[in-house]
This record gives sequence, C-alpha cells and structure tokens, in this order.
Amino acid sequence: MSYFSEGLDLRAGQQIIPWGKSDGVNPTDYFTAKNYTFLNPDDEVKRTGAPALNFTFTPDNGTSPLSFQLVFQAFYPQTALLIPTQIIPQGMSINLYPNSPSAFQANSMEYGAKLSYQKSNYDFSISAFKGFGAVPEFVLNTSTLSIRPINPGERAFGADASVTRGDWILRFESALHLPDNGSPSDPLFGYVEPDHWDTVIGIERPLFTDFRLQAQFLYRYHLYFDGNPIPNASSPVLNTVLKGIASANATLLNYQHQGNPGTTLRIAYQKDGSRFSADLFFVGYFGGGDDFLIRPQAGFAPVDNVKLLAGFDYYGGNPARPLGALHGDSDGFFEARLLF
Repeated sequence: MSYFSEGLDLRAGQQIIPWGKSDGVNPTDYFTAKNYTFLNPDDEVKRTGAPALNFTFTPDNGTSPLSFQLVFQAFYPQTALLIPTQIIPQGMSINLYPNSPSAFQANSMEYGAKLSYQKSNYDFSISAFKGFGAVPEFVLNTSTLSIRPINPGERAFGADASVTRGDWILRFESALHLPDNGSPSDPLFGYVEPDHWDTVIGIERPLFTDFRLQAQFLYRYHLYFDGNPIPNASSPVLNTVLKGIASANATLLNYQHQGNPGTTLRIAYQKDGSRFSADLFFVGYFGGGDDFLIRPQAGFAPVDNVKLLAGFDYYGGNPARPLGALHGDSDGFFEARLLF
C-alpha cells in the first residue's frame, strides 16, 4: 500500500529498499539481502527484502533539495551464500542457513534514517541503522556439538555522494559497521567478523561512442583484528573445531586481514539502434593473496519482444580466499525473455 502527496511518500508492505550508489558493493545497503544460491547473472534479481514501512518527506511541497527518510522493517532479510564444502570442519554437523526470523520481535526488527541533499550536478546523504547483519556467520552450539549460523545485531553509520562534471561521474560510499560481537570484549571476538569500515570510491564515463566504463576502488578496514584466535575449550577436539569455524567465517565473510583492498571494473557496450549488447564485470581483492570473479556476458534481441543473454561466472585466484574458494562453483548461463 502506498500514499503519495506533494513532498510526502508513505509505503507499507513487502519491499526491497536498496540504499547506496556504488556498483555491486554497497556499504550503506542495510535493509536488503541477496540470494547467491539463485543462479541469475543479474545481482539485482538476487536481492530480497522484507515487510517494511518506508516514509520519505521532502519540504516545500517536494521542491526542496533536502529529503528525510525513515524505515522500519518487521524482520531482517537473510543473505544465502554459496558455501564451498572444503571450508567446513570435518566431522561436524552444520546447518548452512539460519532459521527465518519472526516478524515484530525485538530480536528481528530493524530501523534506519537517512538525510539526503540533491542538486542537479551533485548529491550526498548520511544514514544511520540499527538492526541485524544480513550475512550469516557460524558459531558452535556446545550443547549439541553442531555448527549453526546466526545473524548478529548491528549498528551502522554511513554516507554516500556523487558528483557529475561533464562526461565524468564520481561516486563515494562508506559505512562503519558495528556488530554486537565485533569488539575485543566479546567472547566471540576472533571467531566472527569484528567491527569494520567499508569504503567504495568510483568513476564512470562514456568511452568512445558506444562503450561505458566504470571502475571502483574498494577497501575494508577492521578496527580490531585477531587473525589467530586462541580457543579456550577444555577439549582439544573442540579447540580444533573452533579454529576451523574461525577460519571458515574469515573466508566466507572476507576478513582474513585487518585491511583488505579490492577493485571492480565494468565495461559495457551498447550501440544506438543495435540489437547486440555486451558487458564485462570484474571484482577482485588483493589483501594477502589475489582472488577474483570475472563475468562476461552478451545479449541479443532478434525481435523487439525477445531478449537473449549468455555468459559465464568464473571464480579464480587463491583457493584459501573468499572468491578463489568458489572456483568449483564457476558456471555458464543462458537466459531468454519474452516481453508482452
């Protein structure tokens, strides 16, 4: 359901509320998750949301450059990861995906606020969030000796901006994420992802007449980091399992080093009036061993209401790194769409 008046936009119901301006990696995207087990080449199709109340107010009957947005989400959506089997500790039962949260419970509801300012050639926003991390991390249930995933509570504060100058578009997005178990005082410190600051800086511009280039620099910095947590269980077997869980979490959540630089590159081809298009996307990380994903794809529209798409995802690099560990999940894809 939605209600719109001059300067006022109120929406209630199942929603996808993506925040952020960068391509593929969005530090301020607090309210959505992605299902990476759904094999579709379009990352936006993998995005999932939840029942939410989304309120936006723009003063001066909608003409002000300022706008205020408040979001309440009944429960947190959950990211489903591709999990390489080789990182799972041997001899342990493991539940790969957490149970769905209940709506309108203190341990599931999320809140956020955003203040935006927009002009013709630049814009920026600041945001705050209180809720839960969408990406699960694994912990040991000592009573059942099973590994279970949890979505930890989290607070976050972020900002984004973009500037247009001629053919150039400059983008910036950054957020400080403070999970409940991310500080050295927490018993799980070293076994789950600590507090971290994510930043993306990108440029975009046309290239020649039919190409478009987009490049981004990524950096994740952990405020506190323990790359070698010391297990304190009484059993040597449990200590071994705890070390394995710490290693698996570090691989899945990409926090094997205190600082982790990376980059994305996208080159798209689309000629006016042509039925052919192509896109090459690359993302790679370089902290302590390179790993990457490369995704070339090409599209063709034989007639106006039919679109064909083919390509492949290739994961490579260091097999002990998050993307390199997914080498066995590299895949090709073909998609046909009938529009009517």
